[in-house]
Amino acid sequence: MAMLKKNAPKKNAPKKNGLAPKTRSPRKGVTGANQIPRWGRIVAFSVGLIALFAVLAYLFPVRSYIHQQNRISAAEKQLVLLRTQTKILRDQKQLLESPAEIERIARARFGMVKPGEQAWAVVPGSTGVTGGVGVTGSTSP
Repeated sequence: MAMLKKNAPKKNAPKKNGLAPKTRSPRKGVTGANQIPRWGRIVAFSVGLIALFAVLAYLFPVRSYIHQQNRISAAEKQLVLLRTQTKILRDQKQLLESPAEIERIARARFGMVKPGEQAWAVVPGSTGVTGGVGVTGSTSP
């Protein structure tokens, strides 16, 4: 074992005059002992900027996709409604093309009768007449 001198100065110990020992000046681009070098900050900033652009490039198409899906859903609901209405209208058209329905509408709306039939109209009775039935009969040729 080697013997150590008691009075040997330590490497980082201050000098006797009270000044700290001179250290080497930092390399170019380094701002401190525990800080990231300048090129490292530039790389980190560049990576962050690229990540931000990647996120924005991802978000805008996703937003458009969601909007399109909502529009498609609304259009599909409207399509179902229109198909239902189309079926109802086709059924009504088929019903209106039948001779029995045509006759029913002609009798109900227009008071039409077939040849040889008599048309009767029920007229409400007046309140001043007593004993009146309020029904009149008329024949049509």
